[in-house]
Amino acid sequence: LDIVRKNFADFAFLPPYSQGGKAFIDLLFGTDVIREKDFSAEQYLSAITPALAEYEESIKEYYLY
Repeated sequence: LDIVRKNFADFAFLPPYSQGGKAFIDLLFGTDVIREKDFSAEQYLSAITPALAEYEESIKEYYLY
């Protein structure tokens, strides 16, 4: 999405379904940072990597296989 947004000037995220609601992409992504003008996928992925690693470690005890 970051590449599409940067390369196509007419690209726009879907608006909220209802007045005062959250944008659909925010619901899918879990945050509104992807809609920020200075969003960088590389920086975002670098920032969440430690939290993701911690999460992956915390769920290992629930793996069945």
